[in-house]
Amino acid sequence: MESTKPTLISYYKILTSSETFDLLIYGSRNCASPNYMSKHVLIIDDERDIRETLQELLESEGHHITLASNGQDALNLLHSPSEEKFDLILLDLMMPVMSGIDFRLEQQKDPQLRQIPTYLMSASRNTQKVSSELELSGFINKPIEINELFSVIENAV
Repeated sequence: MESTKPTLISYYKILTSSETFDLLIYGSRNCASPNYMSKHVLIIDDERDIRETLQELLESEGHHITLASNGQDALNLLHSPSEEKFDLILLDLMMPVMSGIDFRLEQQKDPQLRQIPTYLMSASRNTQKVSSELELSGFINKPIEINELFSVIENAV
């Protein structure tokens, strides 16, 4: 499915809790890509605000989004008998139940799942190193910069 999106997005999502302010996503983007292709993205993150913000942003661009709150939930989705196929996985590193590292180790055991481009999302200083060690497609630093996010999604094969 192709469509042209000739709009400019300025997007800032700030999570406020008690006296702290956490910037989740920031940036501006010109969405005028002539070869725009919708993707089915699995977002795995234990932070509901991050999952829902990414879902809102990516669905506004025409992508189909599925959410999982931890690695085990994601594996259950990926192994379910549904016909859903994912073009890309965005994976948080630190999660309860099953971490991003444990998810990736399980994902690599399955030849079909191993083929799905998977990007680590983390605020850790070791994101690039962990991404390389786990043979991930790449990484996105948190807070997430909108142009980096869309570049990853648009370039996922």
